Amino acid sequence: MTTLSKNFLKPAIHILGSKTLIFGAIISTLLVLPANSEQIGNGKTFFDHAPRIIRATNTQPSPGAYGEYQFTISLPKDAGEALEAVTIIQHDSLEKISFDVNKSYAFAGSSRNGGVSIPLANIGGTQPSDTEVTLVFDRPIVPGKTVTVVLSGVNPNLAGIYEFDIIAYPVGENSPGLALGTVRINLPSR
Repeated sequence: MTTLSKNFLKPAIHILGSKTLIFGAIISTLLVLPANSEQIGNGKTFFDHAPRIIRATNTQPSPGAYGEYQFTISLPKDAGEALEAVTIIQHDSLEKISFDVNKSYAFAGSSRNGGVSIPLANIGGTQPSDTEVTLVFDRPIVPGKTVTVVLSGVNPNLAGIYEFDIIAYPVGENSPGLALGTVRINLPSR
């Protein structure tokens, strides 16, 4: 330690006390430690770094047509936890989209052409609203991967912008979901 820094620290130690200085050094060390996944009790976990929605689209964007609503989610390498489930919630709109949840599926990546099918363990939602669908992966999606979940159904007859909230769930019993945001899908007029 140089004479200048010793002279600078003496008044600080005298004014603040050595315990305060040591406490500050410990806290500043903890703030630069790498992130790890965290448990919040009863086996609940949360993401260290949030998954991101990278694409939302409809394969047949015509009113009244049968289309697939695709939602692509990227899980960062430093997410800390695997992605176990995704919930898609349809906002109140001009008209409700009638999804056939039995035809829902998922695939790896963002393109169906090269994406490997990902089996789903469960598909469900709140009843009787039918505006919320939860897809649970048979095997959780590991950090660093991208997944696309697909809901199939008949498009509304009314053109317009339809909005959906996306919630991601990490692995863990009753782990809280993380709202990833709202996406908009435009159904142009015929």
